Amino acid sequence: SFIVFFEPQLKRLQLLGEIGYQVANRVGVRASATINKFSGLKGQTHPWGILPLEFKLSSHIEVLKDLYIDLTAFSWQGASFLQRDGKADRTEGAFDLSTSIEFKLNSSWRLWGQFNNLFNQTYQRWNQYPVYGFNFLAGVVFSPQIKRPN
Repeated sequence: SFIVFFEPQLKRLQLLGEIGYQVANRVGVRASATINKFSGLKGQTHPWGILPLEFKLSSHIEVLKDLYIDLTAFSWQGASFLQRDGKADRTEGAFDLSTSIEFKLNSSWRLWGQFNNLFNQTYQRWNQYPVYGFNFLAGVVFSPQIKRPN
């Protein structure tokens, strides 16, 4: 069950910074940070469920011809939530690392795999929504090459 709260006024200052480096489609690195500051709350003590601080670092590297590896690291400060007894609390911050690999067979076919939560940590980005431990996905992508008449 959910309880919906109404906040008549909320002021949010969001600072977002991002820096990246790219060399064609062979190498790419990007780092970003988001800081959220809130004020002017009248009906609630905290903005529930919104992360106050978040960092992300990602890379995309062609290690061999047509073989790509992506690596992504996330870190954040936990969000505020309201306990059943009405007291405010905050989820713990976390660090998460994921990677993916992609191999291009030809112009139409690709193989890929994605590996998430490499450290198999237990954490909650939002209260009562735990993430899966280590997990992976794999697949095949087919993109038909349609020839168009001139």
